[in-house]
Amino acid sequence: MNDAEFMAIVNSKHDESWQRYHAGWPDLVDRYDVTAALVRGPDVIDIGCGECLLAKLLKERRPDVKHYVGIDASEEMIRRARAVFAESIGIVTVQGYAEDLHFNFGSFDTVVLGQVLEHVKDPLGVTMEAVRVLKKGGRIIVSVPADERAPHGNHLRVYHSQAEMMIPFGLAINWQGEGRLYGYWFAWGERL
Repeated sequence: MNDAEFMAIVNSKHDESWQRYHAGWPDLVDRYDVTAALVRGPDVIDIGCGECLLAKLLKERRPDVKHYVGIDASEEMIRRARAVFAESIGIVTVQGYAEDLHFNFGSFDTVVLGQVLEHVKDPLGVTMEAVRVLKKGGRIIVSVPADERAPHGNHLRVYHSQAEMMIPFGLAINWQGEGRLYGYWFAWGERL
């Protein structure tokens, strides 16, 4: 996928009502649009899900996604997500840690690590867990901030290139595409 094809996904999925919902954060909206377009169903885990905004998009746009699991270390984020999705069939939210996923080997068709790796102490442990729960041939979608010169806020590390973000996955992933959107690097591929 080249840059033009990557941006075509962004432009084809842009939703003005979703934009208004997150006024002032157009990059957030577009990042979730791209991620939702890249997801493969039916079973998805969103590691570091926050308020489960991806679940909202998948529920609205992706009938092929039957089961969504959102996991986040923050109890507050999970509480907010549960308040929104308490009655939604197929959406499960779990307070937990990316380094220790309590799911069987090969449980998910898609694993999403959106803006997670810069927050964790052990990116290798997180990537190993992500690959472990991903089905063979399943898709992984990873993104990190691209323009940081030094960690800020609750970021523990800076990724200076897409390749650096992809290294912890070793030879377990066949990377199929990568792109840059605003100040973020994306990469996606299949588990070998």
